Amino acid sequence: MAHNDMQVVICKILMYLYECLKAGKTPQWSDLQYNSKLIEIPEAYWKVIISELIRSGFIEGLMAYRTKNGSGWVDNGIHITLKGVEYLEENQGMTKAKDFLGQSFFVVLEGVIAGLTAKI
Repeated sequence: MAHNDMQVVICKILMYLYECLKAGKTPQWSDLQYNSKLIEIPEAYWKVIISELIRSGFIEGLMAYRTKNGSGWVDNGIHITLKGVEYLEENQGMTKAKDFLGQSFFVVLEGVIAGLTAKI
């Protein structure tokens, strides 16, 4: 496995959203971007992964838009779904990804979440 494998990136995104939910914190769009502290991959690859997470029902609260001037995302309260939690906890690929990421990722994740504000 590598840090840019799809399952590793999906694991990072879902773990972030789940830990935010459990901590009562509001996820920050900037923490989920392709060039954030948690994720470092090409933008086009990131768009495919985010689209797949939405299409699979693992995350909600994010909408894509397109205009003649380009496209982007609208964050309407992005969060992990129950289906996303089950995938994160029960899927063999996610277990391998968590093992691959190791303790250092969880330390970084904890630090990022600690810096967030509580949900209102």
